[in-house]
Amino acid sequence: MATMTDPELTRIFDLLGHSHRRHVLRYLERESEVVSVETLATAVAESTCAPMYAGPRQTEEEEARIALHHVHLPKLAAGGLLTYHSGAGTVERAEGDRAGRLLDDVSAIADGVAPQCDD
Repeated sequence: MATMTDPELTRIFDLLGHSHRRHVLRYLERESEVVSVETLATAVAESTCAPMYAGPRQTEEEEARIALHHVHLPKLAAGGLLTYHSGAGTVERAEGDRAGRLLDDVSAIADGVAPQCDD
């Protein structure tokens, strides 16, 4: 990992600090096409901790979609980690592999830390 200043590290941890944002970036790593916010919301809802049922409920998908639209996607876009077309309701990977490298660095740091659910 390259040497970073404290403000840079703080910004990176803020960008990757929520499991929804990390999940979105990992999902986009696997996709080469533009993805709808609805598809991402379903994937995020399915990734929630300790599901008590098979598959996400509609309300969880809706909550994920709202959180993605209003909080997580704009934050990741402002950080240059993805491109969010809010009017079209689509998301795509940013140019380059910055998001993947950051996720790998954070994974290396957090190796061995038990995953937790975010509120």
